[in-house]
Amino acid sequence: DRILTAAARVPDHKQLEPWRFIVFEGEARIRFGEALAGILAAEDKEPPSPVRLDTERQRLMSAPVVVAVVSRIKDTTGAPEWEQVLSCGAACQNMIVAANALGYGTLWVTRWYSYSPGVNAHLGLA
Repeated sequence: DRILTAAARVPDHKQLEPWRFIVFEGEARIRFGEALAGILAAEDKEPPSPVRLDTERQRLMSAPVVVAVVSRIKDTTGAPEWEQVLSCGAACQNMIVAANALGYGTLWVTRWYSYSPGVNAHLGLA
């Protein structure tokens, strides 16, 4: 809670909160890994190897908690898209700094699933 609170305390023109945090912990990490493997199999041009599918199943298991940060842009006067994207990036930076200050390790990763229509649909994202 402290880390996410720090993440949300960033410059936010018009108080739009142009980010969303999805926290995966416990069994949710396993369920999402299974979803990733299924989505990869459906979206990949070539059938993925069993090793690749297993990698996706295990994707979130290297950490006890994984936070997905979603940039959520609102079309509004006076807060252009680029400011909202920067605000979301600042939320990521605050999260990393807060976690590191509390003694936790962090890693900022963008992989294929960040741009996957199937993952967006699975998570209910536009």
